[in-house]
Parts: sequence; C-alpha cells; structure tokens
Amino acid sequence: MVSKRIAYIYLFLCFLLSTKGILLQEGGIIVVVINYLVMAMGLYYFALGLGNRFYRDIWPILAVFILFVIYGIEFWYSGRSYYHYLTESYVPCNSYLLEIFSSFLPIFTVYFFVKKGVINTRFLQISSLVLLASAIIEYFHIVQTKTAMMRGDELGFTVNAAYRFLRLLPLLLVWNKNKIIQLGLLGIIFIFIILSAKRGAILVLLLCAFYYFIYTIGKKFGVKHFALMIGLALVGYWFLDTEFSSNAYLQERMQNTLEGSYSGRDDIYLFFLAYLADNSDLTSILFGKGAFATVGLFGQYAHNDWLEIAVNQGLLGIIFYIVFFIFLFKTYRHLSTNDSQYKPMMGLLLVILFATTFFSMSYSQLGLPVALPLALCLNQANRNRNTFIRK
Repeated sequence: MVSKRIAYIYLFLCFLLSTKGILLQEGGIIVVVINYLVMAMGLYYFALGLGNRFYRDIWPILAVFILFVIYGIEFWYSGRSYYHYLTESYVPCNSYLLEIFSSFLPIFTVYFFVKKGVINTRFLQISSLVLLASAIIEYFHIVQTKTAMMRGDELGFTVNAAYRFLRLLPLLLVWNKNKIIQLGLLGIIFIFIILSAKRGAILVLLLCAFYYFIYTIGKKFGVKHFALMIGLALVGYWFLDTEFSSNAYLQERMQNTLEGSYSGRDDIYLFFLAYLADNSDLTSILFGKGAFATVGLFGQYAHNDWLEIAVNQGLLGIIFYIVFFIFLFKTYRHLSTNDSQYKPMMGLLLVILFATTFFSMSYSQLGLPVALPLALCLNQANRNRNTFIRK
C-alpha cells in the first residue's frame, strides 16, 4: 500500500537530506538515519515496482541502473583505493554505489507513486517550492563558505548549485495554470544561475530558452501570457546586462571562454582521450577499468559523462548510455504536441540531461528534481503508446 502521506514523507526526507552540512550536521546520526531511511524506501518501492512489472516500459533506465549498481558493488568489494587530489582524500569504497542509488532510485520510487496515482498537481507544485528552497539554501551556504576562503587577489568564485536550479526548470511547467507564479519562479531560477557564474549552466539555460521558444512557435497564447513572457524577457535581459557589466569575475570567465580556457577541463578531456586512444587492453576497452577508474588514472573525475563511462564501463557502458538517451527521445516523441505540459517538460529534460553530459556529471546527479517530471512524462508517454496500440 502507498498513500499521498508516504509520498510527502519521502519528499520531506529528501529535503532534509539535501541540507546535510547546512541545516543538519554532515556525518551526524540524524543524517545517517535519514540517508538510510530514504535509501530503504527507494529500494522497497523499487522492489515492489519490479514485482508489479511496472518497469517493463522503462527497461533502458532499469538497464543503466543495474549496470552501474554492478560496477558499484564490484568497486566496494575490490579493495581498490583511489586518491582524489581536489578533496585530498581517498574515495570511500561504497561511495559509487550510494551515488548511483541517490541518483536513480528516486526515478523508480516516483514512477511507482505515479503508477499508483498518489501524485497530483498539488504535490508537484509543493515539491517544486521545496526543491527550490533547498537549492537556495545550498547556494547561500556555498557562497558563505567560499567568501570566507577567498584570497585578496581573487575576483570571485563559481557556485555548483547552479545545476540544481537548472534541473528544476522542467518542474515549473506544473504551474501552467498560474502563469504569474510560474514566471516568478522562473525568474528566481534565472537569477541564481547567472549569479552562480557556471558557464556550463548558463549555456544550458540559453539552450532551454531556445528550445522553448522553438516549441511555442505557432502555439496560441492569450494576451496576458504574451505580455508576461515579454516582461520577463526584458527583465532578464536587464539583469543579465547589469550583472555582466558590474561583475568582473563573470567578465573574466566569459573572456576566458572566448580565448579557449575552460578551467582545466580541456586538459582533463585531452588526458582521457589520449588514454582511450592508446589503450590496447581488450577487456578494459569492452568493459572499462571499473568504477572511479578516472580518479585512479588522473586524480579526479572526467567531468564528461561519455569519457567517464568510456573509462569506467567501456564500450558496454557507452552502448547502454546511448540506448538510455534514445529511449528518452522516443518518450518525447510519444507525447502529444497538443499537450502544454508533458511535451515541453520532457523536451527541457532532454536538453538539460543531454547537454550537461559534455561538461558535468549528468547520470550521477539525477535525483528527485529529475525524477518528478521524468516519471510523469514516462507514464503519460506509455499511456499514449498503449492507446495508439489499442486503436
């Protein structure tokens, strides 16, 4: 049995877990208990979903999850120890498995809730506000921490919370019937992404805006909606222009980008590309060198999903990941073009998830912000597909 109360409890626990190190002490007994409780709930509903054969229609997601779990278990029991030089610590042996659980289990849990009909629009709206509040709390915590550590010659710093704000964009479409709130939340997300000075997040934000503009061409909107959109665009342009002209650090970041400097990412990419090109071991080519092998080779992650998976899981992982995105694209195509919520929601998800694979770690940072809109779209696409088959 599952009820709306269980869904709200799950949401609340996920919110508390997202504030570890901020509102709750990192490594404290409360965080440990909440972490294992969320994981236990995820595994429980994952098992129930398997028993009810809920995941047959989303088997590519299930396949990627199982593949990563196998590699996580292998790393846990392998005894390998990798040193991450940025954190100046060894990677915990169970961290890969926990990372995959926290990223993928919410998808199966929320999908189970959706199939059982316990998630409604009100729950999604509340979730969007809770997750936005969590991202804002994290943003100010990072700013406070980094400000205290700044040297006198530094112009500024980046805030990784930008990607948490970015992943909330598709969920804003649940506010379609209240455009003022929707556009207000969109404005808040836009401001925090720009303030975070993460070039990748800003680029994906612009790609999302371009996609939504293309999608809405030919759609019929009322005068009120059109006026709000124009007003938001003008305010956004004013804020971006003001922030860019007054923020020396943001100017420096953009100038470095134009000059081909990517905060050392180009060196990381070249190293792993060279490794893959020179690798002659057939086993590691086909199956990779195991979880976190990138850290073992270079001292940090690849910051690119395709390179990370190619090194860790080899061609097998790359094939699984390609099938994963093909499935997401097919899901998008099975959604009705006349629907004002699911189609653009899935479109934004595709843009965000696929674009961030090239300069961030997309597959390991899915979580609840992605799980909520994705589960809705998957369920709706399956309903449309089954209706088409019956016809």
